[in-house]
Amino acid sequence: MVRPGNDKTCRVLAYSSYMGMLLISQPSFTALAPGFGVRQFNVMDLKVGSFISLAKDQIRDMSFSQTSPHLLLSCGQDRTARITNMSSSQKVVEFQCDHQIWACDWAANNDRQIFLGTQKGTTLVYDI
Repeated sequence: MVRPGNDKTCRVLAYSSYMGMLLISQPSFTALAPGFGVRQFNVMDLKVGSFISLAKDQIRDMSFSQTSPHLLLSCGQDRTARITNMSSSQKVVEFQCDHQIWACDWAANNDRQIFLGTQKGTTLVYDI
Protein backbone atom coordinates (compact mmCIF):
# COMPACT_ATOMS: atom_id res chain seq x y z
CA MET A 1 0.00 0.00 0.00
CA VAL A 2 2.79 2.46 0.82
CA ARG A 3 5.57 3.01 -1.67
CA PRO A 4 8.87 4.26 -0.20
CA GLY A 5 10.25 7.39 -1.79
CA ASN A 6 6.95 8.49 -3.29
CA ASP A 7 5.69 11.76 -1.80
CA LYS A 8 2.06 10.91 -2.61
CA THR A 9 1.68 7.87 -0.36
CA CYS A 10 -0.19 7.38 2.90
CA ARG A 11 -0.16 10.51 5.07
CA VAL A 12 -3.29 10.42 7.19
CA LEU A 13 -4.98 7.74 9.31
CA ALA A 14 -8.40 7.74 10.98
CA TYR A 15 -9.71 5.01 13.26
CA SER A 16 -13.31 4.10 14.07
CA SER A 17 -13.75 1.70 16.98
CA TYR A 18 -17.49 1.69 16.22
CA MET A 19 -16.89 0.28 12.72
CA GLY A 20 -13.69 -1.62 13.59
CA MET A 21 -12.03 0.16 10.72
CA LEU A 22 -8.77 1.99 10.10
CA LEU A 23 -8.81 4.37 7.13
CA ILE A 24 -5.55 5.01 5.31
CA SER A 25 -5.28 7.93 2.87
CA GLN A 26 -3.65 7.17 -0.46
CA PRO A 27 -3.71 8.18 -4.10
CA SER A 28 -5.91 6.37 -6.55
CA PHE A 29 -3.85 3.95 -8.59
CA THR A 30 -6.32 3.79 -11.47
CA ALA A 31 -6.85 6.20 -14.34
CA LEU A 32 -10.62 5.65 -14.12
CA ALA A 33 -10.83 7.40 -10.73
CA PRO A 34 -7.92 9.85 -10.45
CA GLY A 35 -7.34 11.71 -7.21
CA PHE A 36 -7.05 10.65 -3.60
CA GLY A 37 -9.13 8.64 -1.20
CA VAL A 38 -8.99 6.13 1.61
CA ARG A 39 -8.36 2.42 1.80
CA GLN A 40 -10.37 0.58 4.44
CA PHE A 41 -8.59 -1.83 6.77
CA ASN A 42 -10.80 -4.06 8.90
CA VAL A 43 -9.08 -4.46 12.28
CA MET A 44 -11.33 -7.36 13.28
CA ASP A 45 -10.19 -9.77 10.57
CA LEU A 46 -7.05 -7.87 9.45
CA LYS A 47 -8.21 -7.58 5.84
CA VAL A 48 -7.74 -4.70 3.44
CA GLY A 49 -11.04 -3.46 2.08
CA SER A 50 -12.17 -1.26 -0.74
CA PHE A 51 -10.84 2.11 -1.87
CA ILE A 52 -13.19 5.10 -1.58
CA SER A 53 -12.39 8.19 -3.65
CA LEU A 54 -12.68 11.44 -1.66
CA ALA A 55 -10.66 14.28 -3.19
CA LYS A 56 -8.93 15.63 -6.28
CA ASP A 57 -5.71 16.43 -4.37
CA GLN A 58 -3.94 15.10 -1.28
CA ILE A 59 -5.96 14.58 1.88
CA ARG A 60 -4.56 16.57 4.81
CA ASP A 61 -6.77 15.43 7.69
CA MET A 62 -9.67 13.09 8.54
CA SER A 63 -11.88 12.67 11.57
CA PHE A 64 -14.81 10.43 12.50
CA SER A 65 -17.82 11.99 14.24
CA GLN A 66 -18.20 10.99 17.89
CA THR A 67 -22.00 11.19 17.84
CA SER A 68 -22.58 9.72 14.35
CA PRO A 69 -19.63 7.30 14.08
CA HIS A 70 -20.30 6.37 10.45
CA LEU A 71 -19.64 9.97 9.30
CA LEU A 72 -16.11 10.87 8.16
CA LEU A 73 -14.96 14.48 7.81
CA SER A 74 -12.02 14.92 5.43
CA CYS A 75 -10.18 17.90 4.00
CA GLY A 76 -7.25 18.61 1.76
CA GLN A 77 -5.29 20.56 -0.75
CA ASP A 78 -8.22 20.85 -3.16
CA ARG A 79 -9.71 23.48 -0.79
CA THR A 80 -12.67 21.24 -0.03
CA ALA A 81 -13.99 19.64 3.14
CA ARG A 82 -16.30 16.65 2.75
CA ILE A 83 -18.51 14.60 5.00
CA THR A 84 -18.84 11.02 3.80
CA ASN A 85 -21.07 8.26 5.14
CA MET A 86 -18.59 5.38 5.45
CA SER A 87 -21.38 2.80 5.82
CA SER A 88 -22.64 3.57 2.31
CA SER A 89 -19.52 5.29 0.83
CA GLN A 90 -21.75 8.21 -0.20
CA LYS A 91 -20.87 11.91 0.05
CA VAL A 92 -23.21 13.70 2.47
CA VAL A 93 -22.09 17.33 2.03
CA GLU A 94 -19.13 19.29 0.67
CA PHE A 95 -17.75 22.74 1.57
CA GLN A 96 -15.55 24.78 -0.77
CA CYS A 97 -13.04 27.20 0.79
CA ASP A 98 -10.76 29.96 -0.51
CA HIS A 99 -7.57 28.30 0.78
CA GLN A 100 -6.19 24.81 1.31
CA ILE A 101 -7.57 23.13 4.42
CA TRP A 102 -4.92 21.55 6.60
CA ALA A 103 -6.96 20.37 9.59
CA CYS A 104 -10.53 19.40 10.36
CA ASP A 105 -12.51 18.18 13.34
CA TRP A 106 -16.01 17.87 14.70
CA ALA A 107 -17.33 19.96 17.58
CA ALA A 108 -17.41 17.95 20.82
CA ASN A 109 -20.63 15.95 21.15
CA ASN A 110 -22.15 17.70 18.13
CA ASP A 111 -22.17 16.28 14.60
CA ARG A 112 -23.76 19.44 13.18
CA GLN A 113 -20.73 21.72 13.63
CA ILE A 114 -17.25 21.34 12.14
CA PHE A 115 -13.98 23.26 12.43
CA LEU A 116 -11.57 23.73 9.53
CA GLY A 117 -8.02 25.08 9.82
CA THR A 118 -6.73 26.72 6.64
CA GLN A 119 -3.30 27.23 5.12
CA LYS A 120 -3.59 30.96 5.94
CA GLY A 121 -3.89 30.29 9.68
CA THR A 122 -7.61 30.93 9.96
CA THR A 123 -10.18 28.68 11.59
CA LEU A 124 -13.53 28.32 9.87
CA VAL A 125 -16.64 27.09 11.66
CA TYR A 126 -19.47 25.50 9.66
CA ASP A 127 -22.90 24.53 10.94
CA ILE A 128 -24.11 21.79 8.65
